[in-house]
Amino acid sequence: MRPKLKEVNVAAPAVTYLEEMGLDVYQEVSIRNVVADVVAVKNGREIWIGEAKTSWSLDLLEQLREHMKHGRAHRVFAIVPHAGEFASRVKLCKDLGIGVIAVEIKRDGSPDVAAMIHLGRRVTPKPLPKVLAILDEGHKTHAQAGTACAKGRWTPFRKTCEALRQVVRNNPGIALKDAIIKSGHHYSSDVGARTCLADLIKQDVIEGVESRLENRKLKLYPKKLGE
Repeated sequence: MRPKLKEVNVAAPAVTYLEEMGLDVYQEVSIRNVVADVVAVKNGREIWIGEAKTSWSLDLLEQLREHMKHGRAHRVFAIVPHAGEFASRVKLCKDLGIGVIAVEIKRDGSPDVAAMIHLGRRVTPKPLPKVLAILDEGHKTHAQAGTACAKGRWTPFRKTCEALRQVVRNNPGIALKDAIIKSGHHYSSDVGARTCLADLIKQDVIEGVESRLENRKLKLYPKKLGE
């Protein structure tokens, strides 16, 4: 019995293909409250957005058209299995200005390699600095493109937590104030960061970090998961 094809399986060969083309590829990126499966950046400026699906659908085309309409990328493309009435659907994408990356499917139902069938129309000549500013190295590896669960996605808050954990691992017993200065954060001020993070650590929301009150100062220590 063939394993069920998932969006992450379809997206993975496309991510590899784009990286081999020399693009910087980011996965599961939230842009203005909309999550894009793949964001690829060419030459540090041109932004491509791709959406992976296990089959063609009007919803897929509408999703890509919305990216174009709201100026989220210079080019958009569908990532789909090379199956069914492929030629006619590629023609429709060409007419709409949408690119296509086709993923070959093996006989056992698993994805193989991807290739760009149509690049798509460049919809705006302007750079998109606000989108570029969102992209972070964590987006490259933290969650696979096509991941259904939002919990695993890379976010500014997750980046803050990871940086804080790293600082605490390297500096057991560090004061909260000093840890925040060393690690950086996404909050609007250091005061706001101290208040929020102190509370979240006490609630055990930030895994791997615990706080202790020593000499009237809040000190942070590494904490083993599951403790």
